[in-house]
Amino acid sequence: MSQTLLLEVPSSFVALCESSDVSPQAVLRGMIGVLCALHVEESKDAVGLYATAVD
Repeated sequence: MSQTLLLEVPSSFVALCESSDVSPQAVLRGMIGVLCALHVEESKDAVGLYATAVD
């Protein structure tokens, strides 16, 4: 069973993702993976982008 979650994100977040050639979905998956200590294979680039954004 799959569920959909809709989130409003700031346009600056979308712009950061676009400038880094990473989808907002991948970044969010990476952030969730980091927070939950999960290994998310498809989001390696997103995890790096998240780590850069919070420094």
